[in-house]
Amino acid sequence: MGVARGLERDLRAIVPADAVLAAARFGPYCHDATIQRGLRGQPQAVVCPEQTAQIGALLRYCEQHSLPLVPRGGGTGLAGGASPLAGGVVLCTERLRMVASDPAEPATLVVGAGVRTAEVQRLARERGLLFAPDPGGASISTIGGNVATNAGGPHALGYGRTGAFVCGLEVVLSGGERAWCGEGERRERCGYDLPALLIGSEGTLGVISAVKLRLLPAPQVARTWLALFEACEQAQSALDLLLASGLAPSLLDFFDGPTLLAAAARFPARQLLAPLLDRGRQQHARGALALVVELDGHQASAVNERGQELCGLLEECGPLRLAEISGSAFASWREGLGPLLASLRGGRVNDDLYVPPRRLGEALAGIAAIGEELAVESFAFGHAGEGVVHASFLAAIERADERERAHLAGERALELGLELGGAISGEHGIGAIKVDLYAQRSDPAALRVQRAIKQALDPHGVLNPGKKLRA
Repeated sequence: MGVARGLERDLRAIVPADAVLAAARFGPYCHDATIQRGLRGQPQAVVCPEQTAQIGALLRYCEQHSLPLVPRGGGTGLAGGASPLAGGVVLCTERLRMVASDPAEPATLVVGAGVRTAEVQRLARERGLLFAPDPGGASISTIGGNVATNAGGPHALGYGRTGAFVCGLEVVLSGGERAWCGEGERRERCGYDLPALLIGSEGTLGVISAVKLRLLPAPQVARTWLALFEACEQAQSALDLLLASGLAPSLLDFFDGPTLLAAAARFPARQLLAPLLDRGRQQHARGALALVVELDGHQASAVNERGQELCGLLEECGPLRLAEISGSAFASWREGLGPLLASLRGGRVNDDLYVPPRRLGEALAGIAAIGEELAVESFAFGHAGEGVVHASFLAAIERADERERAHLAGERALELGLELGGAISGEHGIGAIKVDLYAQRSDPAALRVQRAIKQALDPHGVLNPGKKLRA
């Protein structure tokens, strides 16, 4: 207790007293969204700084005392990146909520790392512009966390992931030094691409405190269709044709039969799922697959013409149902999928992987087989156009045997992705969950370079240790 009080006293000398949370308030900061799979740490302190200078002082203190420093945004991560598994100090950026704009650059916005994704989207809409990245939990996730993980989302296919919208960023480096890197003086373009190094670094190289974002002209028209296929092979044919068609959808997602059945009651066009619902039990719909496609643009006539071509292409593959649906209602339904699936047994192992889109059908068949072999309920959905697969295996958190089988299923799903020519992460990052597998399956020379970068930027080894890259 004396050590804890001494640490608290020291931290209160660095930041305002109310920025150092009492131990009774640590609960939500002991984990991120991987609590669904039982992953939880125990910090020695939780601090919510309000200024970049305070972050610098905190980092210097942690380096001097060899304390792990775990940067945290909204806690929506699904790879354990914000879980304080090694203890130390959790540095939550939720109070860094500065918003600034420059009239000379109306299509940009500078925001603090703690500004939530939904707020940036709203600010863009108010300007008649678009901030396209839409990772899950937009009302909770923060820009700093999104940049640190290079978060994706359904519209990453058409617009790119979060990193594609970063013009520059402010980061606190080892020693507490503040640096601004990215767009600015032309001479900066001659150096190394530091923003690209920090984007997706998961808090292991520095603490992102502010970000300059570029905004795009908002599309005037967006239309969304759902195509339900009885067999995965038909959906795979449709996906292949669509990606080769040049129609350039802004969104192209997929949902397997079990996922559709589990969430049918809330689906915005439930009548389209009638062929599955009529068949009764879930296993009868195991091979079914739905594709959801969005087309957008600035001219209604052009979008309508592309829509006709899209429907003709999908019809060639024999869908059970093909109809236009509400894009906003679909987005709301999809946002609730993760919590809904977790609620079915109280927890889930959700491992995202990447597979080449042409091998999506093989991946889904393999995931279903893994679940059956290990007697674990499995569900799969994701971004078909990018080959991002969210494989969910359910488990009751209080049942050790179920947790073990679900974790094993998740590991096998990641291995399956690699066997199919993919990668162990589609968009959620490496974090703590995949760090060992990443080290095992990466090129040794590339790992040496990455470890050298980590050593150069974090010589004391305190920045989110054990995440992204094992020492």
